[in-house]
Amino acid sequence: MPRESIRTLVMSAEKDAVKRFLSHMHQSWDQPLSPPLSQRELQAMETMTSAFIHKFPRVTPDLFVDLSQFIPFMSVSDIMSFPSSLMVNTSVIVLTGSVLYHRLMAIRDHSTEMKSPQKQAFVKRLLQSSVVGDVPSWPPYFLSSILPLLPHLPVSQFQQLTSDQRLSQYPVSLGFPHLDYKCNAVYQIQFIHPIIYLVFRDLGHIAGGMSCDWLKLWTNETDFSELLQFVSELPGGVRPALVRNHKQPTWYPSLPVPSCGDIRGTFPSAWTANQLSRMAGEELRQCVEVIGQDASLSPEQRRALWVKLRQSYSPVRGLRPEQVLGLGCLVTELGERELQDINLTDLGVLAYLGALTDWSPKKMRAAVVGVMRKQKLKVEQLGAVEVASLGHLLCGFTLPNESSCYMTDSMAALFLRELALPCSEQQMEALTVRLSSPQAFGPVSTWGPEVFTEIGTLAAGLEDMVLSALVQEQMEGLIPDAIALIPPTKMAVVFSAVQLSWLNVEQAWVVTEKQWAELNSGQRHALGLAQYEGDVLLEHRVHNNYWSIPKFNLNVLIYS
Repeated sequence: MPRESIRTLVMSAEKDAVKRFLSHMHQSWDQPLSPPLSQRELQAMETMTSAFIHKFPRVTPDLFVDLSQFIPFMSVSDIMSFPSSLMVNTSVIVLTGSVLYHRLMAIRDHSTEMKSPQKQAFVKRLLQSSVVGDVPSWPPYFLSSILPLLPHLPVSQFQQLTSDQRLSQYPVSLGFPHLDYKCNAVYQIQFIHPIIYLVFRDLGHIAGGMSCDWLKLWTNETDFSELLQFVSELPGGVRPALVRNHKQPTWYPSLPVPSCGDIRGTFPSAWTANQLSRMAGEELRQCVEVIGQDASLSPEQRRALWVKLRQSYSPVRGLRPEQVLGLGCLVTELGERELQDINLTDLGVLAYLGALTDWSPKKMRAAVVGVMRKQKLKVEQLGAVEVASLGHLLCGFTLPNESSCYMTDSMAALFLRELALPCSEQQMEALTVRLSSPQAFGPVSTWGPEVFTEIGTLAAGLEDMVLSALVQEQMEGLIPDAIALIPPTKMAVVFSAVQLSWLNVEQAWVVTEKQWAELNSGQRHALGLAQYEGDVLLEHRVHNNYWSIPKFNLNVLIYS
């Protein structure tokens, strides 16, 4: 079948039918196609996998298990779109004891068929979940289940492994063939480097036999002072190599300084802020576009890069649109004055910056002030196209009445319906108050479920009294993302136990840990019933074994 026909078939089928189809395939078909695949077969599988994922915007734990055989065909963007808690959904852990283990084992089982970018994406989503806890709390079997992902774990996280964790993994992790390495040589060096360092820390007094050349390798480590103190207390004192010369006034550098080729061969966020800041200016400029597209760069890494690049891009008011686009996520590190000076009249550039999520409130304010000045517009003059282009930057309108001025028609809502706007609760309420105007959708009491679906995430900003008055048909129209965005204290106030019991499974499973913590016992019971479609016995087990635990802790949940 042509690729477009595959997508049309999947997207037009009823959801329940697709779910049954996936479940049947998972139970009766261990592997969709045996490699090697032809280019056409590969494209067909990738298209079908993407269609399955887009068919269900919020992939539930059970659905993920059924989709696991399609892991080798998942795109990075699809993986990154998964809810961060998907692979470690704790309520399922309590009920089955080892669902988390088996879900990650599904990834491990398909690891040989996965490409490095896919593994990197899974690692990023795993680390973004608060449920897994800090690295030192990861039990040995959890480490074993994510073994193929370890080469893609950021160095800073890898160095947090405890002695017991490292010892439990050494027999395997030092046997490199088991790690299924598909990284280039530089990234392998990055990964091997911390392993050797951690082993060195575990050697105790035996470390006294290390040569000076070996010791010099660690002089630029973040915790080198601690290591130096450890070595200094060993018989023989401080090695001459350690005394001042991820003649010289400083210690010798140890971790390599990446070249542009190294950056392109790995991914920018794999390198520490210190390493990135020591790149040669020309090498860094050659790689700006690659670096700017790595959304997983930490604020520290972005800041170090912009400090290094600032001189080459000054004054910012003279930057061409393609230069601003090339900077990508690094633009979020510009100063407030720079953001007011930069030319954002190009709607393509503005739309790209509006899609970025790492803005501070002050910088969002500076950016929108600059846009309005450059375009000589008032807030009430913004059209639907400008509203759509501003995206997350809309939360920079902080003065009274500003947030409501641009929400004048239903067209603006359509452009914003999928955004998780980082606005305050007051801004969201001011923004959505116009949705009930005659020019938009009219009084909320007249809205059917299709209107709530149409406004998407904006529903999270509706006033308390409006949400508390929703009837069952209207509740059914709320998209899951809107429910997840409702402030925790607000959810506990506006939704009664009866309203929560009306949620479908997909809606109920997106309730966050913080939202759950604010609910009373009646609300929790109703939500539990919604999550398990009225199965009282199953909900009772959840209530007793999981929801009563006051704090999420991976080990406690597993062993309970």
